[in-house]
Amino acid sequence: MSEKRDAVLSLFHAGKSYVDIAATPGLQVSAAYARVIVSRARQGVDIPCRKKSRVITLKERATILRLAKQKMGPKAIAIMIGRSRGTISNYMRRLRRQGKL
Repeated sequence: MSEKRDAVLSLFHAGKSYVDIAATPGLQVSAAYARVIVSRARQGVDIPCRKKSRVITLKERATILRLAKQKMGPKAIAIMIGRSRGTISNYMRRLRRQGKL
């Protein structure tokens, strides 16, 4: 993370725009994220690492569908699977929209 922050700051100090920083090959940051890095660096605040989201696996999807059909709530399903209640709720909402629940 610090290498990415240092690269963004060095490009910014070299006079590059946020769009140019985002277009830098191998850096993989958006213009908005580059703007946040520069803003926080000006304030002296360290930039926290973003938590990467995990994709719901096929096994988890089948389990959520099975338990939801058994009228189990998102909180109970989340505890059983080891995911957040919000993740389960969002997936159950998607299933309802698709007509699977």
